[in-house]
Amino acid sequence: MTWIWELGNWPKFTYDTTRFTYFEREFHRNAGFFIGSLTAISSDEVDELRVALFSKAAVDTSKIEGEILDRDSVQSSIRKHLGLQTDGSRCEPKETGVSQLMVDLYRNYEEPLGEERIFLWHKMILNGRVNLKIVGGYCRSSAESGQFKLKG
Repeated sequence: MTWIWELGNWPKFTYDTTRFTYFEREFHRNAGFFIGSLTAISSDEVDELRVALFSKAAVDTSKIEGEILDRDSVQSSIRKHLGLQTDGSRCEPKETGVSQLMVDLYRNYEEPLGEERIFLWHKMILNGRVNLKIVGGYCRSSAESGQFKLKG
């Protein structure tokens, strides 16, 4: 398997926007339906739905990388970062980091997606990791660096 950072054009990717037209249209249609549905429920229910959706996305996405997160811990951390009431339980660093990322994405979705934001998310998601020398940058090839490293 080739890692994304081993591709020759890393990190300068190109794409054809016309291939996304259908998916973008469907996203907007479904988002409109979803947003309209939110008007029928209370603000507390909206907050709980937000926590549930964020935590599902965080847990499911983390599985792609082989990370198994504690859903309750993720939800507690998301609640804390949104300023909602929590049960006061302590969250582990990886659940805290992914929760920070999800809340940052929610709060700053209109911000440009540049290297600075991506590197910030990388720092969040690797919260508490001590086995990497530098966090918040692009990966270099393992042949070049002798091991998995990040350039920052």
